[in-house]
Amino acid sequence: MINSSNKLLPKAALIGLGAIALEYELGLKTTDKFNLIAVCDTNAESGGRKCFQSLPFYNSIETLIEKETLDLLIISTPPSSHYELVKFALMHDINVIVEKPMILDYEKIQELYKLAEDRKLVLNTSYHWQNGEEVRHLIGKIKKDQIAKINVAVDDPYSNNSIDIRDDRKHLEGSWIDSGVNALSYIKLFLPFNHFLIKNMDVQFAKNIHQPIYSSIDLVIDDVEINITVDWRNNKNFKRSEIYLKDGTRFFINHSEQKIIFNDKEECYDDMSRLSRHYYNYFNNFNFLSNREETLLIHKILLSVRDEYEKNYH
Repeated sequence: MINSSNKLLPKAALIGLGAIALEYELGLKTTDKFNLIAVCDTNAESGGRKCFQSLPFYNSIETLIEKETLDLLIISTPPSSHYELVKFALMHDINVIVEKPMILDYEKIQELYKLAEDRKLVLNTSYHWQNGEEVRHLIGKIKKDQIAKINVAVDDPYSNNSIDIRDDRKHLEGSWIDSGVNALSYIKLFLPFNHFLIKNMDVQFAKNIHQPIYSSIDLVIDDVEINITVDWRNNKNFKRSEIYLKDGTRFFINHSEQKIIFNDKEECYDDMSRLSRHYYNYFNNFNFLSNREETLLIHKILLSVRDEYEKNYH
């Protein structure tokens, strides 16, 4: 457990130096919540290595923990590796931040949060969409009981031919897992997730791997109509959402350009690149608290949808 009376900042390490580490850089270098002292990756040539050249580099979590005294491990590796890495860190009495999605097995999520609680450690799943500047400003404008419908649409350029998922994106586990968790974490800011219903889905699998390349999911969450559509086929990058209130008010949020448009007014928050802003806000506001209940609620819906389309489409 972090000792708040300690005048020295907690010592942290980052494991996983893929492309997302480039977006972590500003947040990790400016936060006053902890001090990044080392990095780790199985590949010394990973793209994010250049951001942290001055720090000690290790090629395994075992060597990292043997050589460094850590209070916090930040895990930014593919989802398939999260369980073993999180468990290893917790068993060595190290607090953990893990990139979303946490784990693609609901019982294992419960197991690891229980382990963290038993050992009085922090386990926090990072949901970067919650930390968009436009999202943070939107929260104060909308009350939960006012919402009638939410639509979220995500385009990512993860296919070169509209039928196959790029080899360097296969580790993301498909369109629904990768972006569905982003959309759900965003929606969770407005709704309690007391109950949900899967109404309908259109899921198209890639030709080269059994993962969705397109997913359109209709849900009802807390009596609010929800659609989440993720499309990797069109070689474009565009994130947007619409929130409809019961009085007819419509908010259009252009997440790619960090804009909110409502009542013919436009508010823009693009003072830095979108993902850098997300992680800058996350790391600079990190409070060393676990987010067990939020993570369980988000992943319950995420994995229920996954199980449903696997049952129907496999």
